[in-house]
Order: sequence, then structure tokens, then C-alpha cells
Amino acid sequence: MLQFRNKTPFSGLIWLAPDPAGVESVYAVVKGTFSLAAGMQPAQTQMPVAVEDEYVGEPGRSSICVPSDICLVKPGTDVLLLGHAYAPAGRRITSLDVGLRAGPVQAVLRVFGDRFWERDSFGVTISPPQPFEQMPLVWERAYGGTTQDETEPRNPVGAGLSSETGARLPNLEDPRQLIGSPRDRPSPVNFAPTCAHWQPRRSYAGTYDETWQRYRAPYLPADFDPRFFQISPPYLITPNYLQGGEPVEVVGAAPSAALQFKVPQCVIRITYRLDQGKEVRAAALDTLVIEPDAARVILVWRTALACDKLPLRVREVEAQVLEAA
Repeated sequence: MLQFRNKTPFSGLIWLAPDPAGVESVYAVVKGTFSLAAGMQPAQTQMPVAVEDEYVGEPGRSSICVPSDICLVKPGTDVLLLGHAYAPAGRRITSLDVGLRAGPVQAVLRVFGDRFWERDSFGVTISPPQPFEQMPLVWERAYGGTTQDETEPRNPVGAGLSSETGARLPNLEDPRQLIGSPRDRPSPVNFAPTCAHWQPRRSYAGTYDETWQRYRAPYLPADFDPRFFQISPPYLITPNYLQGGEPVEVVGAAPSAALQFKVPQCVIRITYRLDQGKEVRAAALDTLVIEPDAARVILVWRTALACDKLPLRVREVEAQVLEAA
């Protein structure tokens, strides 16, 4: 019987699934929770591996608040920030910029207080932003939405697509593409995970047509793109895996000062013990989640071993921290 021996201080899980080519594989994931308050040391409470997405509201009609850790191999590292924008020193303000930088990727959001479309003698205008102390950084607050006539495929749960009088505008905008009129269609921006049926993820899922049904089902289609598994907005996906040690800076998303730290340096070694011999893999760090409200950072490492449709050849999977700093 296949067993998982987790010798790390973190949570972990293994599962069997075909890889994109249809080859039966054994996947292993290790999820490490680190405490910002304790100087990026492993937290006393380790978050469990999430086996499915959790949503802000109704699944399929709201955004993801806890992303699933179960997927096949990602080509790069997802960088995510879950939390709120905070006015400095607890003051009530009408706007501020929130920034995130992690290694080679960075993004800036302009956060506004609640605004609405108004109509006056000059036409449709934007109401002044209302003061706020904190603002949820969720896709419901970014540009997008769904009306009777139109859906924003990059963020169907957002705000701003409707220009009816009294309709809410987005709180989160790209400072380079600020909305000025109902005709504007800016790119939705956020630091949170995207859903599988949103663009551009949906475009990477491949073609599920009669040819797929006849020749490849139930395996992934031949034109499937592994970028489908990347859950960050495209501008927060690193071209290569983070290695640990990269500088991270968060501005405007913590109740106190800006956050500055380095990605923990951990090498997670996964050993697959077979009927004869063993295979050793260094797991790839493919997800970095920053949660300032909870004062924690979560790292997810992943690896896989193709078993050529003979998964019973693998007797045991062992996870171990090879080195840490």
C-alpha cells in the first residue's frame, strides 16, 4: 500500500493522477506556514493542504478566498496576497496605493473608497470616493461584473461594468488605467487568486470537442496548457520558480508599517521508494501566499513522478527538509 511519510514540520499530501500527457503519476505537495511575527520561522499552527477551493460567497459566482493546493505541475510560481488595504495610522482616507513586490514580479493597486455612477446635466459622472479605513482586496472590488447584456470574462464578479445610475464602481484599479467614463474597459487588477473559468485561465484549458471525446477522454486534451494551473493574475506569476531568499515588500496592506522580508529558504526533498531502488526529486516552490492580516506567509512545494501506469511500483513517498535558512 502506498504510504506518505512526512518528515517535515509542515503539512503534506500525496495523490495519484494522470499528467497532461496521460501518464499515471504520483504527486506530492508540502505546504509550509511561516510566522511574520516570529521572524519567518515555521508557525506553531500549520495550515492544512486545501483539497478544494473555498469561496467568498457562492461557489462559481464569487471569488476564491482559499485556493486549492491540489493540481498538476505549475510552470512558475504564483505570488498571492490575501487581506485588506489599510489607511495609514488608522485615518479615514479616500484613496491610497497598495504595492506588492516579490522577486521578479510586482504590482500596484490604487484603492478608492466606495464610488457610484451619477447623472447630472453633463451626463454620467463618478461620485467622490467615500472615506475608508480598510478595504477588502477581493475581486468583487475590482473592475468587472456581469449585466444582462455583457460579462467581463476576466472578472465576472467585479464592479464597474454597469453604468446605470447608482451602480458601484470598482474600489481597486490599475493606476495606469483609471476609469474615466462608462466606455472604459480597463484590465481588472488584484493580488488574489483567479477562478478556473475566468480568462485567461480558461483559454489554457484546451479543446474539449468530438475529437477529444473520441481519442483522448478522460485525459487532458492535446492542446492543454499547464499555465491553466497558475492561479495568480498573469503579472504575479514568476517566469521561473522562486528559490527562496528573494526580497518581498508589501506596502499599504498591513495595519502597521510596510512589510519587508525574504522568502524562506527551504529545500524540500521528495523521495519515491519503488519496488526496486528509489527516485529523488527536489520539490518546486510554485506558490507563495502572503497573509498580513494573519501575520503569516504560506509556501507550497510540489513534485511528481511518472509511473508509466504502474503506480503500485511506488511503495512510499517521503518528504524531508534538506536544508533551511
